[in-house]
Amino acid sequence: MMKKTLLATAIVAGAFTSAQAFANCAGNVYSMNAGRGHVGMLLDVKEAKEMSNQYYADASERSIFHSRALFSASSMSYDRVTDRLYYTNAPQPTSYYVDVPEGTFSEDELESLDLHANKVESYQLAYMDPTTGEHVAGPTVSKQILRMAFDPDSGELFASDARTIFKVNPNTGETTHIADFEDNLKFGGFASWGDFVFQDGELLFVTNGRTFVIDTTTGAQTLKAFHFIDFVAAATLDQNGQMLVAAKNQNVSGNVNSNHLYRIKPSTGEKKRVGLFPSRISAMATVTSEDHTCYEKTEFKSDLIPQVTGVSLTSNSVAEGDSAYFVVTLDKATTDSNTKLRVALKDGSALVSSDYQNTVSLLFSDFTTGTATLSSTGTDITLPQGVTSVRIEVPTVEDAVHEADETFSLDAWVSTDKSDLTSATVTVTDDDPAEVLPRLCSNGNWVTPTNSLTWCSENANETWIGDYHNSTHTSVYQGTFGGLAIGEASTLNYKILSTQDIGGLSRFKVEMDYGNGWVVVGNYQSRVYSRPTTVPYTFNFTPTSTQAKFRLTWNITSDRPDGGDDISIGIGKVTW
Repeated sequence: MMKKTLLATAIVAGAFTSAQAFANCAGNVYSMNAGRGHVGMLLDVKEAKEMSNQYYADASERSIFHSRALFSASSMSYDRVTDRLYYTNAPQPTSYYVDVPEGTFSEDELESLDLHANKVESYQLAYMDPTTGEHVAGPTVSKQILRMAFDPDSGELFASDARTIFKVNPNTGETTHIADFEDNLKFGGFASWGDFVFQDGELLFVTNGRTFVIDTTTGAQTLKAFHFIDFVAAATLDQNGQMLVAAKNQNVSGNVNSNHLYRIKPSTGEKKRVGLFPSRISAMATVTSEDHTCYEKTEFKSDLIPQVTGVSLTSNSVAEGDSAYFVVTLDKATTDSNTKLRVALKDGSALVSSDYQNTVSLLFSDFTTGTATLSSTGTDITLPQGVTSVRIEVPTVEDAVHEADETFSLDAWVSTDKSDLTSATVTVTDDDPAEVLPRLCSNGNWVTPTNSLTWCSENANETWIGDYHNSTHTSVYQGTFGGLAIGEASTLNYKILSTQDIGGLSRFKVEMDYGNGWVVVGNYQSRVYSRPTTVPYTFNFTPTSTQAKFRLTWNITSDRPDGGDDISIGIGKVTW
């Protein structure tokens, strides 16, 4: 064991030479034994990527005695914030349910009889200072601790007994309840075995046959994967950040006082045997302030499968009607033609079919092509051998509707647990003119009509409203429309049509309220004795509301009883 030092020569990943085999890497693994009333021993574990098959020849080199502990320990964990290796005592009996005649055993023997303890010493924390090697007694704890782990970032200590999950203050011993174990874990015996380890930001409960994720806020327990290792006694991370698991080795003759070590990949449950170690390993922890001989990272079968490292866009925005191009990048080339890339298209404000299509074109990095129809939950795309990326072309839909810019996204992953899921979001920009057609027939009425000759009609481009009468009168029409853009300089397009075959004077007023009260758009009058006249007009305004009101007022004077009079307005689109 060595204190952590800077290496003179950098170790290049993937190029592990014989010279590098003697370099030192941060992370030194320790183990402790748990026995009721037993002496506690702290051992320095000399693990490698894989131990030799010559156990009896090198067993003495696999674990090295470090120091005598204050007591045997059921769990241990390293706090990198304080640089302390904490451990907690296994039960220390003071009396048994079976009466033993006085004088039959010595005091030392009484502490470790194979009988069910009736009373035990208080549970307690202690720690070893890696700088001095000194063992220091800590506070007593009201609960037995079967497993514990420091959050490497926050320094909080999470622990549990066989029934509950809680936090422990390592300075005072005070516990804070988080949750109970689920019944199937308690009654199935899983909560009586295993260890807590933080890996990749998750609190993992590695127990018999399987690994669970523990929610540090609610205590909820979620199955991660099956590893099928029984009698799991301890777990820790090695120098490469991989999970080391100790499995108890015993038979009918009792505890053989040796343990099998495995490396597992918690996300998949894959495991590889490291070797047999010559001690009872009931607890393990890794001191990252110390070094150990470097060894290669264990490679699992799933590690050969490429992972998604990124989803990028050739452009973050596209005009509607154009295609969006997503590029999914892998961390390594595919080794066969069996790798499945899972891709999902997700609606945002843009909707599939109406704003974009989910039948896409594929261009792989080897320049082969393909097509796929993607769902929102994920569609498998089989990748050719030797590719490192795929470009996915997603067509967008051209329409004639002015609307806000809209977005949709693409998710891509390979791992079944979605641990490599990566996303990108594209914006579809609208290229239609900003406009709205006031449909005042559908959203208006005659306030003071004179007779059935007042009228209103709509088409795709205009709303026409008119009054035809041969007598002096007044009529008013009022309507509303929505869809305006607040604060946008806008233009109303309209026309006035006047037809008066044989006389009459028409006065016509157009008013509009676009947020701040009624405004006169225009006052018109006509006296036409020949053919109809149509005059176009525009009115510029800036709305302070998304809705506007129209009020149209006719004041008609007829010169002759048989004179016909007609004045109407054609209201076109409002643009901005």
